[in-house]
Amino acid sequence: VIFNSLYIESPEPLPEPERGPVTAMFHGPLIPGKGLEVLIDAMSLLKRTKIRLKIVGTGQPDYVDSLRRRALTREVMDMIDWHKHTKRPLDIIGGCHFGVLPSVKEEAFGLANLEYMAAAVHVTTANGAQKEYLTDGREAFLVPASDAGALADAMRHLASDRELRMRMGAAALATFRDTLAWPRILPRIKRAYGL
Repeated sequence: VIFNSLYIESPEPLPEPERGPVTAMFHGPLIPGKGLEVLIDAMSLLKRTKIRLKIVGTGQPDYVDSLRRRALTREVMDMIDWHKHTKRPLDIIGGCHFGVLPSVKEEAFGLANLEYMAAAVHVTTANGAQKEYLTDGREAFLVPASDAGALADAMRHLASDRELRMRMGAAALATFRDTLAWPRILPRIKRAYGL
């Protein structure tokens, strides 16, 4: 098996923002199956915390409107910042404390996971290839798909423990550098094609 990879020049851990609330981030296409409804429901269980969420991406307007309505009805709209898609998500990741990828459909391999691993710690569901390159509690928290309570618990745990975020972030970066970074993957691709 040769995993997907990303070329990120000299990945280094991004420093945590020094001011403001602990901020989580989702980035990717705003489409059904990405678990955005579950993420909004998880935020409704975190109302008494100071966690903020950035949702970065674009999608079909009716679907995005349904997400905003869900946030309004669950009274968490004021906890969420909405951003349009960006070609450089690392620029926004640098302003966050951890990433969240709550897919409810199986993901063959989430490239956003790699971007978070190269820069930060994150929470992801365990309903696809994630278990092949992430260890629960080491590089990320792997939570069951569609479980807003488990997602909220993992987010709360990360938000309340800076030392844990630092430790898991360092482990995620080490795994990315050692096994998933482009310089590690490219030779394997060349060998597979006899180049």
